[in-house]
Amino acid sequence: MPLAESLLIYTLSNARVVAVLNGGGAVVEEADVEYREGRVAMTNGDEEPTCSLTPVWAFSAVGAPVPDASEMNEAEIVLEGDYDDQRIEVRGTGTFGYTDTGHFEGEFYAPPLIILERYPEQQSDDGPPEFTTEEWVSRMSEIEVKPSKQFRRAQRGISLADR
Repeated sequence: MPLAESLLIYTLSNARVVAVLNGGGAVVEEADVEYREGRVAMTNGDEEPTCSLTPVWAFSAVGAPVPDASEMNEAEIVLEGDYDDQRIEVRGTGTFGYTDTGHFEGEFYAPPLIILERYPEQQSDDGPPEFTTEEWVSRMSEIEVKPSKQFRRAQRGISLADR
């Protein structure tokens, strides 16, 4: 896969966007939403431009044209919509606002939490999974982690720093 194609796009239908603006009120929008996550190529700098692959977690109304300008505010954001035959929520902190074309858009500062109604079906070319979800959860509760002494000493430092 070429580097420029490392962006996944999910279309949430019957979606609702709720943005609680920092220091302000709330905005609620209802529209199909295009949620994008992955890395996009960016160029920064004037004299000697630097190209990088920058992580992005962004959303906009489906079919919104690419804007020339936008006005954004920091916000707590919840996207809720239908995807993959279930209702999902995408929650996080970021920016939310409107573009010069009159459409909303936003971006999360970090990977948002995505809440599902049910565990997604896994697609595998290797045949059926080794464990069911229930068997895996049971197995994980039986496993004992064996960290190094250095790691345990470092953890003690964390608890002392909290005092």
